[in-house]
Amino acid sequence: MSNLLPIPAEQELLRAFRMQLLLLASLFLIGVGIIAGVILVPSSIIVKKNRASLESGIAALNASTTDSVDMELLSHMRMRMDVLAPLVLATTTPSEMIQTVLAFEHSGISISRIAYNKDKVATIILSGSAVSSESISAFQRTLLSSGTYAKVSVPVGALAGVDNDRFNITITGK
Repeated sequence: MSNLLPIPAEQELLRAFRMQLLLLASLFLIGVGIIAGVILVPSSIIVKKNRASLESGIAALNASTTDSVDMELLSHMRMRMDVLAPLVLATTTPSEMIQTVLAFEHSGISISRIAYNKDKVATIILSGSAVSSESISAFQRTLLSSGTYAKVSVPVGALAGVDNDRFNITITGK
């Protein structure tokens, strides 16, 4: 097999190909950088804006002397805390709820799937199997008697043993 191009022409062609590849790679990286900037800049602005307003509220709280200003500032800070409360709850509540459910796990119960849903009230859906429907009922009673959860729902079919001792338990937090 022989090369039809002379060596200088082949080198020139390879150099042109490398330059095109370098140009395309740099354009791709510039595009990725622009997209990342568009995504991150608004988040950064929101964080800086909220931090400044919270710091100004704390400074105003330290400087205030009258009751009316204190009450106004207190209501303002409560509104801020209401805005930030879902963030705080979203980072601690799921893990605590799942941890307590797993701590109450009854013998004869095998949990294969855990789903967490946080709408207005935190909800955990446990899926799994049990040795018998009595084990499912005992697990439900244990969860209810703990006082940690507002509601523990088990489908009637699971309690009756219709589903081959497979279950889906819906647990609603307080």
